[in-house]
Amino acid sequence: GCGVFDNANTVYTQGANIVPTGSISSCINITASNVTYDCAGKWISNATLDVPGIYASNVVNVTVRNCNVTMKDTVPGGGIQFVYINNSFIINNTVNLNNRGIHLNSSSNNQIINNTANSNTYTGIYLYSDSNNNILTGNTANSNAVPGLPTGFGIYLLTSSNNILTNNTANSNDGSGIGLSSGSNNNLTGNTANSNGNGGILLSSSSNNILTNNTANSEDIGISLSSSSNNILTKNNIWDSNSPVGFESSILLSASQNNTFSGG
Repeated sequence: GCGVFDNANTVYTQGANIVPTGSISSCINITASNVTYDCAGKWISNATLDVPGIYASNVVNVTVRNCNVTMKDTVPGGGIQFVYINNSFIINNTVNLNNRGIHLNSSSNNQIINNTANSNTYTGIYLYSDSNNNILTGNTANSNAVPGLPTGFGIYLLTSSNNILTNNTANSNDGSGIGLSSGSNNNLTGNTANSNGNGGILLSSSSNNILTNNTANSEDIGISLSSSSNNILTKNNIWDSNSPVGFESSILLSASQNNTFSGG
């Protein structure tokens, strides 16, 4: 069941489904370094309990894999949350119907690989507060939505830099598919962000980022740059966008200078 997992250099394998209950701050609480928590396809679920399903803080080399996590869809309910975690892995998890599916806070040099984060009420995958030098590859973050507001992101990086996003899918979110805010030197390559309510890829107050071979189709704005300068956009595929302004009616620029566009 739920508990504190505090033995370093240990692989924990979940043997049965868990329904967290009671007055707890999280279900699975990892407090040691060099720990692997493997759900082995089992689930952790209580849609009425607003705590993270899996939580780790202030340790290194943690791996969370093969988990299905659904907790309450209000803050702080979340699927997997890392706080001050470095050099760790989140692999092959499904984190649907939470507030935030996967949440990194001040956590760097991690890899988030092949996860599904759909239908969460804020963001599918959220990197916050100097979560830098992370790699996000092969993740799916679709249909995330804030009730009553067009602001749900598939993947959202806030004040986080030097991250690499490759071959992720972020479709049909109420807000933007992929959002960068107050971040720099991020590299987005080969991502798909289609049919989102507030644009495919949104950069706000973000500079020196590189966007290459991304696809952003069937939305009002393919790619939006607001107060964002010195970015490089190359060979991005944007079609069937309905924006009446911007670069080829597909890229919207607002208070953004010295950006470079080519191909596409």
